[in-house]
Amino acid sequence: MVGTRTYDMGRATIVTEDEFLIPTLPLLHIFSDIVGMAIEIDGQDIRLVKKAAVQETEEKTVEVREIESTPEETVHVESETEEPAAKKSWLIMIDPGHGGKDPGAIAADGTYEKTLVMKISKLLAEKLENDNSFECSMTRDDDTFIPLRQRTEMANNNGADLFVSIHCNAARNKDARGTQAFFLAPARSDMARATAALENAAIFLEEDQDSVDDFEFIVADVIQNEFMRESSRLAVLVEEKIADRAGFPARGPAGAGFYVLNGSYMPAVLVECAFLSNVVDAELLKREDIQKKIADGIYKGLQKFIEELPE
Repeated sequence: MVGTRTYDMGRATIVTEDEFLIPTLPLLHIFSDIVGMAIEIDGQDIRLVKKAAVQETEEKTVEVREIESTPEETVHVESETEEPAAKKSWLIMIDPGHGGKDPGAIAADGTYEKTLVMKISKLLAEKLENDNSFECSMTRDDDTFIPLRQRTEMANNNGADLFVSIHCNAARNKDARGTQAFFLAPARSDMARATAALENAAIFLEEDQDSVDDFEFIVADVIQNEFMRESSRLAVLVEEKIADRAGFPARGPAGAGFYVLNGSYMPAVLVECAFLSNVVDAELLKREDIQKKIADGIYKGLQKFIEELPE
């Protein structure tokens, strides 16, 4: 953490009796982001330089000559530095967790996770639809059971740019509370593994239980690894904004082996809005004003994510 911002390096820190090894490039990317500089790599030589200096070295001089032409024959000469047109809108696939015969976590008063996440998802969809920068689609818009794999396939088949699966957490420790966003990566804590196991349990309700073997999961993980940095950054931003807007403690984004994120061909996150197993969190989650703030937090995180992307 730097100030109030949480970064994920995407790789484990190695601690031994006499060594403390931190992955170099992820650490430098974090540092360069903080100081507003760029990384320049030449073989094994790595330097932090002013961004303006990098732009100057990358500029190309292109000779543009006037060409005589008739009205019927117009010639257009393009500069090599001409930027491609900016993306007009981002398609967000919203995935309300659970549904149908899968209620998800259940609060002490009998409130279902599947009901709460649907309300939050629809509020998020409304915000996205009112923003010209976004388009949105939902894996479900009613109380329907959808297998975990189909949710990811729907995102891929629709050409979604980002995938956001929305959930509420639960834990044996009733004191556990707060919001947390996950991306697909090996789990590095018991809590992350427990959360993934809880959400992955829905696979046992599927009629066609094609089990995901270790090799298949590794292959899919390699595909998602291409988007790991973007997914981890999206997780950071969404979690920060939910905590800021709704007032839940931020638990820190983490990687875990969620089946619903497995095989997605775009940056993908799973958002645990708060804990239904915690009395305080559960009461807040049932409030409409808090649901709106959670949806607004996810929306603000998505906004910030696309603002940060290189032109």
